[in-house]
Amino acid sequence: MKKSMKIGLGIATVSAMLLLTGCGAEKISDTALSYRNTDLNQDASTPKVEYLKNAAGSGVRLKRGFQDAPPMIPHDTEGMLPITRKNNACLGCHMPDVAKSMNATPIPKTHFIRFSHNSIIVRAMKTGVAE
Repeated sequence: MKKSMKIGLGIATVSAMLLLTGCGAEKISDTALSYRNTDLNQDASTPKVEYLKNAAGSGVRLKRGFQDAPPMIPHDTEGMLPITRKNNACLGCHMPDVAKSMNATPIPKTHFIRFSHNSIIVRAMKTGVAE
């Protein structure tokens, strides 16, 4: 019994020392944590995203930042924005049935889950025409 008590006391002492050692760590400023390198408490606008100027279909693929990350747009989007329910130029190349022939990343299957029986994306899959 005395041996287990000494072991328990030793573990508690080591744990307390490790905890106290971490308390003296240098504080990281809000600016160092921010993507914009500004104070996180300020209401700052997000930086403008600059897309590549390659033509659509050029075959350039960018490495994803992490597993299952959405793909980066590797081409110019001039004339393709804004994407709306009735105007989505992406569908012409990225629909799964044509993506391979266009050397484009296909739209994932999860985008075709039928939340509505009459959604635009479901109609586009059936007819092959984006509205």
